[in-house]
Amino acid sequence: MLKPSLRTIVLLTAVITVFFSCKKSTPGINIPDTDHMQFSLGGSTHYLSNMRAFTDTVRNTPLKLTVIEAFNMADGVDESEMMTINIYRGQPLHTGDTFMAGTQYTNTGAQFNYIPVTGSGGPTGISFQGQPGSITLTDVTPTYIKGTFSVQLFNISDYYSNTAFPQPVYSITNGSFYATMQN
Repeated sequence: MLKPSLRTIVLLTAVITVFFSCKKSTPGINIPDTDHMQFSLGGSTHYLSNMRAFTDTVRNTPLKLTVIEAFNMADGVDESEMMTINIYRGQPLHTGDTFMAGTQYTNTGAQFNYIPVTGSGGPTGISFQGQPGSITLTDVTPTYIKGTFSVQLFNISDYYSNTAFPQPVYSITNGSFYATMQN
């Protein structure tokens, strides 16, 4: 049997170990290392589990394009909820890069597109130049890309009709993603 003082030390050590193992980590977003995209929209979290990311060139410009696309499928059937982020850039991507939303296809920046779940009645959303939104790359390697984003999206029909003062139809916050790069 342990002496009272040794028993107290063992008990105190166990309590301290439990306390520090339960302590929350530093503030920030923990992005899991599995292909996914998640974001908040209308008070709920949307989780898209089918991902693809790839790099291409932009015709007739010196820009490169990185496409990050996420969608959901149920029993092999596309449920049609989809988010695509196109990053237009002149240089290689680096950890810490931030791109503003709403670029036109000849400028550096990001273009966001969102298609809601089939049957929801919601319009397709698109980012407009000069409107709130950005994507920040938190980790970039040759094999994967991670990041965070938030954006206000507008009805795509307002984009094509050149509506003077369109109103946002989607406000997406707390977005994060991890995508394996495809060749």
